[in-house]
Amino acid sequence: MPISDTAYALPLTVDEPTAALLWLNAESLVNAKYRVDPKTGKLVNPPSKGFAEAFEAATPLTDARVAKVVGEEFQRVLGRPPTAAELERWADLLTRNVAAGGRDTGLRMTLTALYLHPEVLYRKEVGDGPHDAHGRRMLSPRELTLAVAYAVGDAGPDKDLLAAAAAGKLTTREDVAREVTRLLDDPKVEKARVPRFFQEYFGYQNAVNVFKTGFKHGLHLPADNVADTDQFIAEVVAKDKDVLARLLTAADVTLITDPAGDKRHKPWYAYNFEGPLPHVGTKRSTVPAPAGQRAGVLTHPSWLVAHSTNFDNHAIARGHWVREKLLGGTLPEIPLTVDAKVPDDPTKTLRERMSVTRDEYCWRCHQQMDPLGLPFEVYSHYGRFRDAEPVLDPAAPPPAKGQPPATRDVPVDARGEIAGTGEPGVDGPVANAVEMLHRLAKSTRVEQVFVRHAFRYWLGRNETLADAGTLQAAHRAYRESGGSFRALVVSLVTSDSFLYRVGDPPPPPR
Repeated sequence: MPISDTAYALPLTVDEPTAALLWLNAESLVNAKYRVDPKTGKLVNPPSKGFAEAFEAATPLTDARVAKVVGEEFQRVLGRPPTAAELERWADLLTRNVAAGGRDTGLRMTLTALYLHPEVLYRKEVGDGPHDAHGRRMLSPRELTLAVAYAVGDAGPDKDLLAAAAAGKLTTREDVAREVTRLLDDPKVEKARVPRFFQEYFGYQNAVNVFKTGFKHGLHLPADNVADTDQFIAEVVAKDKDVLARLLTAADVTLITDPAGDKRHKPWYAYNFEGPLPHVGTKRSTVPAPAGQRAGVLTHPSWLVAHSTNFDNHAIARGHWVREKLLGGTLPEIPLTVDAKVPDDPTKTLRERMSVTRDEYCWRCHQQMDPLGLPFEVYSHYGRFRDAEPVLDPAAPPPAKGQPPATRDVPVDARGEIAGTGEPGVDGPVANAVEMLHRLAKSTRVEQVFVRHAFRYWLGRNETLADAGTLQAAHRAYRESGGSFRALVVSLVTSDSFLYRVGDPPPPPR
């Protein structure tokens, strides 16, 4: 039995403080649009022609004029005309408000109330028309214009989408597929939802929130590294072939350099390029990383910094991410009785200090994370590739005044292991992150988990057992299209899970 979609909305209520805040916001919108010139007493840039006519005290407020105001404001605020019942109710409200407070106050209060209409505050998706044999109703053309537009970007329905709905050409799955494909293929349409999915999925944009100091040989520039990864993902998605595998394994990186040799701007240093590259201009360019050092987004400085601490790597957090986001595992919260802290011993490597997680009680969970996070130890906490980790040398004499303490280089041990996929050729020991990511990119399980995250993003909820068919069809569409992310999105947006809503079942026939 499918879970009713109304169940997701049942716990949501608007309490008194929330209602008061919404009212203040609505008033501010009205006051910004409803301004009176103190010299002429007329409206400045009135919201609509009918509104301006009704504002004039000398103009009789006839039923026809009231209906005109309501109709124009509905179209302007909600993007649709009022139904007959709505026209009658809102015309009565406007008339009573004007009678009680005068033209100015009455019109202002009515417009404020319209800004609090549920369709202004929420996107209604309850379906329209009769129930089908499964007790479902398909989204109405108006609901689909919003659902389709906001599945792609933030700009709302364009004129072509609205025209299709008005002409009755947004009523079938094929109609939705045509419009989604058109929006995704049109270079003039902003598609903010696509890059935002990858930012939320990988979490690399959080690199700008991790404070770091003392970046040797140059500045730490996380914003540039994030922009590099943004552009890298955009190029992979634009090619639309084996998208997930490319995002997990591509040895290319996108970066900006300054051929003039500006010493203050060296974002390329984090990628182990030792100097300005003559073949790269001042614009972002995609170039091969040093051999054997990078494999997709998870080896970009942006992702590595985002999943690090202020002064060190965070192998546990990185392994946790791989376990959940790539392998679909779940891990319990840290028990209250556990002091989850890696010892701070600058004479030991992170792997050595993490030996505390091998205690039997801790290892029950850490065996799911540590072997997946330690392979990233081939990178410093700035995301720079390395083959040795510097630690304090306890055998060295005390440093001279004003000098840093002596360090020694310990060869990096980045061994790890993939376990739990059940796939031959995927599970097993790995030497480092590059090998691990190439192995994971071949995993069917990883693909399925990726599809699941895309489902949650585009459907705005977790999957249920009733969504199994949608998930299987989306994975099949991705596979059969050669790893096309566009095909994956179109499959999700044209699925029953996206197009239909389950409410109260229809009454039995008499």
